Amino acid sequence: MTTPLYVLVLYALWTIAVLFAGVATARARRVMKGEKFSDFPGGVAEGPSYHQRAMRAHLNCVENLPVYAAVAITAAIAGVTGPVISALAITVLVFRIAQSSLHLSFEQTEKVVRIRGSLFGIQILAIIWMALIVLIYA
Repeated sequence: MTTPLYVLVLYALWTIAVLFAGVATARARRVMKGEKFSDFPGGVAEGPSYHQRAMRAHLNCVENLPVYAAVAITAAIAGVTGPVISALAITVLVFRIAQSSLHLSFEQTEKVVRIRGSLFGIQILAIIWMALIVLIYA
């Protein structure tokens, strides 16, 4: 299995980890304090800021996972491998973990949001670079 495919599996596991560590934990705390499960309407920003940040961090993972997956799977099918595409795949995962961690761990001040945005930008550039490599060498 290629590095981009390993990263794809790890990215999926990270998305699940963010769900459990962030969203499920925040909701479990609220239920233990007496709220009902029906107090969590889908698609609505509700609850304390941590819960909202956890929801957003998980959604960020879910939104970007298919984009990365499309490039990683296409690279594998086309047989495009090598140290550059592997390094870019690892970059995507490392910066995704860093971005989600910032989202979950800190209040979203101007500085934190700028750093998070930079981490996201690096991920997107790495995915674009991977896609270009696939398009050129496939």
